[in-house]
Amino acid sequence: MSAFIVDKSHIDALVELALCGPKDRAGHPRDSWPSFYWHEDDPETGVVRTHELVSKTCNEVGAMLIRECIVSVACHYPDLLWPELPGPIPNPDPNEYFFPLDRAFSGFTRPTTVEGLKILDCYEYQSCGHAGWRDSSAQRFCDTLRNRLIRALPGYEEAPWGQPPSEWSRSERGDPPFL
Repeated sequence: MSAFIVDKSHIDALVELALCGPKDRAGHPRDSWPSFYWHEDDPETGVVRTHELVSKTCNEVGAMLIRECIVSVACHYPDLLWPELPGPIPNPDPNEYFFPLDRAFSGFTRPTTVEGLKILDCYEYQSCGHAGWRDSSAQRFCDTLRNRLIRALPGYEEAPWGQPPSEWSRSERGDPPFL
């Protein structure tokens, strides 16, 4: 297994996608990117906490994402200590994370929808290798971002809901119906 801590630009891209949406979304008839919220359940109390990503919470969210990645990678390399785990050396420090808001709103560096999905897959692969991942805020953030990015894919909104187009119908091709 090769695990590494993602670099700061990787975290910046995730925060930027959640805050502003992918760059290929611009010009879409419904091009506004709604406010980004994610929810997490406290398994002990049953209380659901709602988090919102806004300009003033970007640093906190980025730090949370870095922290989760560090925890995961440290599980794979118990003989190494942060800040010298695999990845950029020194490893990013969650306490020093700062999100460049001016960059985000310029739109020049923002990933496309497909690039965003790939960046998200890489982050999750590096961050999910510990027992606390499933109940983490980072995992909930990733699930929410993935769902939002999938819905931003070109053609997603225009695709039929419920039943595929008639040319996909098995019965019209002479195929036997599902049993």
